[in-house]
Amino acid sequence: MKKTILNNVLFVILLLALGFSNKAKAQCGVDSVEIIITILTDNYPTETYWELIDQNGGGYYINAGSLTSSNTTYSWNICVPDTNCYSFTIFDTYGDGICCSYGSGSYSITYNGITAGSGGSFGYYETTCGVGACQSMTEIEISITTDNYPTETSWQLLDQNGGGWYINPGDLTLTNTTYMWTICVPTANCYSFIISDTYGDGICCNWGSGSYSVYYGGNNVASGGTFTYDEETCGIGTCFPSCTIVIPSNASSEGETCGSDANGGCNGLNWHISNITITNVVDDWDWGHMYSGIGGGEQNPDLYIALFENNNYITNTGYYLDTWYPNSFNVLPVWELDTNNTYTLEVWDSDGLLFFDDDYLGSTTLSSPFTAGVTSVSTPYVSTGNFLNSALDGVDLTYNLNPPTYNFTPLANGQTMHGTTWAENGTRDTDWYELILQDTAVFTLDAIAEFGFQIALIDPIGGCSNYSVVELLNANPCDTISISDTLIPGTYWIAAMPSTFSCQDCNSNNDYLFTVNWTNLIPPCAISTSYTTNLVSCTNPNSGAIDITVIGGVGPFSYSW
Repeated sequence: MKKTILNNVLFVILLLALGFSNKAKAQCGVDSVEIIITILTDNYPTETYWELIDQNGGGYYINAGSLTSSNTTYSWNICVPDTNCYSFTIFDTYGDGICCSYGSGSYSITYNGITAGSGGSFGYYETTCGVGACQSMTEIEISITTDNYPTETSWQLLDQNGGGWYINPGDLTLTNTTYMWTICVPTANCYSFIISDTYGDGICCNWGSGSYSVYYGGNNVASGGTFTYDEETCGIGTCFPSCTIVIPSNASSEGETCGSDANGGCNGLNWHISNITITNVVDDWDWGHMYSGIGGGEQNPDLYIALFENNNYITNTGYYLDTWYPNSFNVLPVWELDTNNTYTLEVWDSDGLLFFDDDYLGSTTLSSPFTAGVTSVSTPYVSTGNFLNSALDGVDLTYNLNPPTYNFTPLANGQTMHGTTWAENGTRDTDWYELILQDTAVFTLDAIAEFGFQIALIDPIGGCSNYSVVELLNANPCDTISISDTLIPGTYWIAAMPSTFSCQDCNSNNDYLFTVNWTNLIPPCAISTSYTTNLVSCTNPNSGAIDITVIGGVGPFSYSW
């Protein structure tokens, strides 16, 4: 089997003039250090290439074929910022390294005169993590062997803050081929890995024998191949376990349940579908070819609906087993629609195995401008070209499109709020609250959650499209976080959310609590006086007077004479 090595980051600088050995020391400036990469080629130098990547995905590389002379030493001297952290990977396209089957090649990398990595005996690649100003790093290795339809496969590696690495559907193009990625990650972070298949049949075993594996620090943490649309592995790396908090009896509830967004706040920028109903199947004489793939058909339908965004699979409703229409689906979490994208609802009848080992009944397309309210459509049958996975039927659908809403839960002074939230497959629920200050006040907030948690104090001066974050805090499960600020009169928002974008099921009770208090500041009394005098007359002793004007304060005033 041919193996193809890919990387998953953006390289921004290409080193040129690689056909000679460069022994001159680089003249690095202030706040820079020198990295020296040295390679002694084997008998097949064109197989060798390398990459040097910083923590932001930028860096340096050479391509396979750049080295042309066998048994020759090549050297590169590079000045890099002394604050950056790098990983160095050397590759061999044939998979036999550069030593010792066909020559005695070797490599080394030094950072500021100190050797950071060296070797020569490896397979397709070898990675050195933690070159430079790095915190503790660990290597994650992802390996995917594709099935007969590699363009359907994608993956995400997400840290607890929602950052990470990914490839998109269409990035993998070779069938029955092993792709590998090596990523150096901070040891202190917690990761989740999500593999997806746009067709919903995984990568094994209907159309090939694909598989995947994930290694963290040399230990296998995820593997498989048989799934439908997605498979997620949580808790990779240094992860904090969830905990339980006690909900006080005086706490107010935000009132959300899984799939609702009662206090969606600025989440309301998107349209969403609240429910979908299959009301009728046109010409349902045979339910298509309800062939299960293992002999025998079905007598009853198992209908479901899949959502696609710009032809990329997003999610599906699940199906009613052996149930005739009407079938109503209350989609949870709510399916959100971005006005910049085009969406497709595809209707299928499950044949009893994996999703999409099924009968395709048709589809309907939704694109901007969306229309609010209940819409009824028909999905005329379109042939897939696959006799066993086609139906002869169209479907009548109704669905409800809801426009963006901007709902904020109001907060009162001294209030304790209890909320729930979720994070699945790269998406998280954010709950929004609003408070109004009439006077300048000292504001405090104390929060705790059963999961990794973020809470933000926001000045909505520019509305949802351009608000200003006053303070954003992160906390591990059951750690208390506090905000304390002096705020001027006005409206403020509180946004509460998971710190991760995955591994918190929507149907689980992921609880959090926070309490807000504010104390108005009484401005100092600024008061002054001015006066004029009328001197007493020698002939009239009662004619003298003094006129006092008070500036500031609130009358009436008194004085001591």
